[in-house]
Amino acid sequence: MVSETIALEQVNRLWQLNYYPRDPEQSAALRELVTAAQGADSENCLKTAITAILYDSEDCPKPADIRRVVRVENERERELEAAREKEKPRPGPCPFCYGIGFATRTYLLTRTTEEIDGEVKARVTKKYLISDEEIEAAKKSLAEGQEVISGGERCSCQTKMAS
Repeated sequence: MVSETIALEQVNRLWQLNYYPRDPEQSAALRELVTAAQGADSENCLKTAITAILYDSEDCPKPADIRRVVRVENERERELEAAREKEKPRPGPCPFCYGIGFATRTYLLTRTTEEIDGEVKARVTKKYLISDEEIEAAKKSLAEGQEVISGGERCSCQTKMAS
């Protein structure tokens, strides 16, 4: 249901039609039109309904006419929303691998060397990068001895099932 303010704003678009309640004595009639318009599921739905009325009419509609057009637009909007929901891809049982058992992981590898007691030791650390933004930021700010790598690895949902 839309607010009274939005409904009034849309009903006021009908002012150019014959018999629109313009006089202060006709405020009850205007209130009835607004109340009928409030039955719309959304502002967009109401706007479409009022546009349809303006397209087809020379005379201001009665509240019942507004309710009828709004009902038709509500049903059309619900059908469109249901169709959009059907088209959405449904993920598999696991949000990471979608049920295939392997997921792509991206890491920032950092290779460092240290000299301890005259012996050079190499060390590699890896940091798991989660978001695309984090991956792009890491690629842009690579220091010496760093690289971003991606590869497939067994998903944690598979290791839970194996144990």
